[in-house]
Amino acid sequence: MIDKYGSTPFLLNMLASCYIAQGKNSDAEVVLQESLDKDPNNAATLINIFMNSHFVGKTPEVASRYLSQLKDTHPNHEFVQNYNKKEIEFDRVAKQFTRA
Repeated sequence: MIDKYGSTPFLLNMLASCYIAQGKNSDAEVVLQESLDKDPNNAATLINIFMNSHFVGKTPEVASRYLSQLKDTHPNHEFVQNYNKKEIEFDRVAKQFTRA
């Protein structure tokens, strides 16, 4: 489809998802980087590259940068909303263990 319609962020994300499912995380990283070059604030790309960053050996700082960018550009995205809820819940539970 990319040959027929060009490499849109949507198609690149679908290709990256296929690579990830096949365990080809380095190939996915290349495709996701191409998608970021086309649209630096694409939510699907930022989510996929954030999730994939661990598997390709990126530092936690790199993953955090992608997550911060996603939170800044798409604060109402379902992924961001769920992530924020999980952070709040984690902090609440962690406090229970630090009191003792």
